[in-house]
Amino acid sequence: MTKLFEKYITDDYKVKWDYVETVPEFAKLKQCEQNQKWHGEGNAWQHTVKCVEAAYDMFEKRYEGFTDSQKRVLLTAVLFHDIGKGTTTEFTKGNWHSYGHEVAGERIARRILWDEDFGARETVCTLIRWHMDVLRVAESRDFATKMLRMSCYQFFTWQSAIFVKTCDCLGSQPEDKNQTNIDMAKLQFLRRFSTEMNCYDITVYKRSFDRRKIFGKNVNWESTDPDKGKTQAFMFIGLPGAGKNTAIDDMFKDRNIKVLSRDDIRAELGYCGKDDKIIGTPEQEKKVSEIFNNRLSEYAKNGVDFVINNINLKKKYRDDYHTMANHASVNNIEWIYVYIEAPTLQSNINRREGQIKASAFNDMIEKFDWPTADEYDEFFIKKQLQD
Repeated sequence: MTKLFEKYITDDYKVKWDYVETVPEFAKLKQCEQNQKWHGEGNAWQHTVKCVEAAYDMFEKRYEGFTDSQKRVLLTAVLFHDIGKGTTTEFTKGNWHSYGHEVAGERIARRILWDEDFGARETVCTLIRWHMDVLRVAESRDFATKMLRMSCYQFFTWQSAIFVKTCDCLGSQPEDKNQTNIDMAKLQFLRRFSTEMNCYDITVYKRSFDRRKIFGKNVNWESTDPDKGKTQAFMFIGLPGAGKNTAIDDMFKDRNIKVLSRDDIRAELGYCGKDDKIIGTPEQEKKVSEIFNNRLSEYAKNGVDFVINNINLKKKYRDDYHTMANHASVNNIEWIYVYIEAPTLQSNINRREGQIKASAFNDMIEKFDWPTADEYDEFFIKKQLQD
């Protein structure tokens, strides 16, 4: 039976460094200098090694309650947590900085780990993406609100996030020797408070109360049915060839719903055949956008439920659709996200053979913005297990 991340982790929860060093994104960390104020231990590779060693110690002494799969996921998250420094490290403002390495790291890890177990992969990516925000929450005045909001992120628990950040702190050697003690005290506070708020080892997203209220969304507090009168907008997300069209046909086979697709509009205008997947000229794409946006606004204005069937990988485009629909709607919009993923990356490539170059898929994955909890009211994930 295949174990989670078996290329990187041994059966007894140790990193396979011989293999890791062959991965270009990790090898690059050996050239990544760090700000000595926070990282006297050396470059990003040396920091990663020390963080992993801290994880070993945590498993042995403090976290025996973790299951086999949890240990493998957490150790992988610790191993990958700073992988984004390879593309973001630069000397600026008189020192070495890696601004945005957590965002870059999430995307790099998703690309490298794409064909790993879906839930395990996304948990690792989530922990990478938010590892820098953990201490920031403890330091903020509205820490309780921020803690609840982070608890709403898919694949996030404070138990896991605190574990990864603890390893990050123990793997660092700041100039101020007391800084580690200060950071550990903050993490202990977060552990205690998140336990009291019942979101330490379970996400608020999975709990029964209306999570939308946490984000101040348009909720009728006086109504027993907060969705009454709302227009439903379904945002389908997934790589080309993921199976979005098939999922839409299946999901709405007994429901008359409007489907917005740039591919369909191109075909309507005669720019391509019905089943072709092409991008037109700038002038053609401008016309497609005009029709698409007008229809979206019309559906929202008239309270007509609709589906947005594009790849929708970038948050910027999803936000633009939100803005247009919410501006036009008189009923408010209930945003329902549906993420579709094919069994493997090769499945996507095979399904779009002759239409999209295989090399383009890795680029799309690395530019993918995983939906944040404030974007949607509901989020469904449909991972296909086989072709």
